[in-house]
Amino acid sequence: MKKNMISSGLEKMLDMMERHLHENHWFAGSEFSAADIQMHLAVLGANAGAGLDQSKYTNLLNWLKRCEERDAFKRAEKKGGRLNF
Repeated sequence: MKKNMISSGLEKMLDMMERHLHENHWFAGSEFSAADIQMHLAVLGANAGAGLDQSKYTNLLNWLKRCEERDAFKRAEKKGGRLNF
């Protein structure tokens, strides 16, 4: 199957994020920040449907789990509900 421009671009961005999170705990470095809040929706959306390949995107999926395990995330989700794509 031939990749289209969007799926090819998305894969490149996911690969870049995976490499970044291999060396950093959070997107802006060692501390959780607004960058992680901003990236959460994008990664959550990319993981919707078939899901991200665990063997290829281990760091990205572990980051997503860390975000969603934060007490503040759980409180926000309790107030606003879970995002469903």
